[in-house]
Amino acid sequence: MPKPNSPEGSERVVVVGLGNILMKDDGVGVHAIWALQHKMLPASVDIIDGGTSPDIVFLVEGAKKVILVDAASGGGEPGTVYRLSLDDVSERTAYTSVHDIGLVESLKMLERLTGKTLDVLIIGVEPAIVAAGTELSPELERRLPDIVTLIEEELRK
Repeated sequence: MPKPNSPEGSERVVVVGLGNILMKDDGVGVHAIWALQHKMLPASVDIIDGGTSPDIVFLVEGAKKVILVDAASGGGEPGTVYRLSLDDVSERTAYTSVHDIGLVESLKMLERLTGKTLDVLIIGVEPAIVAAGTELSPELERRLPDIVTLIEEELRK
């Protein structure tokens, strides 16, 4: 699969939504990406629906910044938003995601191969319900606009 059509190099920002939309709140990252697609964003921003496939590393190579959005179990109240770095997740400090298996390791490998430190922000959202269903829980549905706003704020930095 080719890289998305956007500028290469230092100005490219990639936002990836992760999760399984068939498992309610586990799909919060994908729901956030879908909502973000309706916003006016700079041409240098790529929006990627990463679903449950963590094999997206080749799509973020060369990006100035990578923002990953995913459900995350950190022990907080449902809808709690965690802002984490790649190192935070590598150390597994209060963050668990079914999608971090392979993804974090792959991003670290990309850093080693390129000799460049990646600017990665992980926006983790505490789920309320991870069970069969395509809708977000009421708690996460209420938080979704805040999550999208947080992503937009990060893109303006």
